[in-house]
Amino acid sequence: MPSSHSSPDTARDREPPQGLPMRSRLARMAALAAAMAWALAARAEAQIRWAPSFPLAMARARTSGRLVMVSFHTDWCTLCKRLRQEVFPDRRVVQLSSQFVPVRVNGEKEGAALVRRYKVRGYPTILFINAQGEVEGKIGGYLPPEGFAQQMALIAEAHREFPALRARLAANPRDAEAAARLTVIYAARGDRDRALELLRTAARHESARRAFLLGRAYNAVGDACQEVHEFEEAIGFFRKAVAAARDPYEAAYAQLSIGVCRMQQGRWKDALPELEAVLAIPNVPGELRRQAEDYLVLAKKRGDGPERTYRQ
Repeated sequence: MPSSHSSPDTARDREPPQGLPMRSRLARMAALAAAMAWALAARAEAQIRWAPSFPLAMARARTSGRLVMVSFHTDWCTLCKRLRQEVFPDRRVVQLSSQFVPVRVNGEKEGAALVRRYKVRGYPTILFINAQGEVEGKIGGYLPPEGFAQQMALIAEAHREFPALRARLAANPRDAEAAARLTVIYAARGDRDRALELLRTAARHESARRAFLLGRAYNAVGDACQEVHEFEEAIGFFRKAVAAARDPYEAAYAQLSIGVCRMQQGRWKDALPELEAVLAIPNVPGELRRQAEDYLVLAKKRGDGPERTYRQ
């Protein structure tokens, strides 16, 4: 309030204005409109730019040299909806998507022929296909944004490195690091015979182990076996990955995969100690810890196993 000795004019001068001049209003409205337009443009920019169809995506792949990232979904798939709502808008996933030609197809509608061609067995499935129509990578099922982005980055890196790695190995067939990296690539492409041949080369040399590559190579071959339901063979490779891995992610991934194989076999009680072992790995990544905990709950219910106490 104005002081008791303020004149009426002084008091009025201190009151807030009742309105803005027309020019100021227009300026503020223009600034607001510009801000809204920028926000909408930024939001549009922060979205995956999906190709309108698979044939058009393949045409773009042939001219750009990029892989086509095909997301198979259905109308009823709950995990597909989670992928669309939680993963595809993620900033990291959006940024990485620019290295591919993304396209979404409904596996029960326009994508039915592709499902048969590429033997898609479940939803969601994301395949990374080169311009020759060959699968170079796969993400099967739902992954949280962090794990999904990590897989995208690995697949993009493998696509870029493949020609140089082949040249390295041709120049030096004892190049264990190149052999280990190529093992992962060939396993992802479904060429298990070539992957196993390269894995044997990598396993004979300590350099692959020092380079943190051998655990990943064993995991890749284990994934290929698990994909075709050869669970015992897959478990053998995952156990080798646990022993060879030099970083917590590869070790935890391998141990978790053993538990999942047991669950797929219907051996729920046998899955319990395998899943518990994931939680015992030092510095296990949070994403893999959460998956192990979720699977433990499921395995206990299905196997009617006893409650146990887990240490963090």
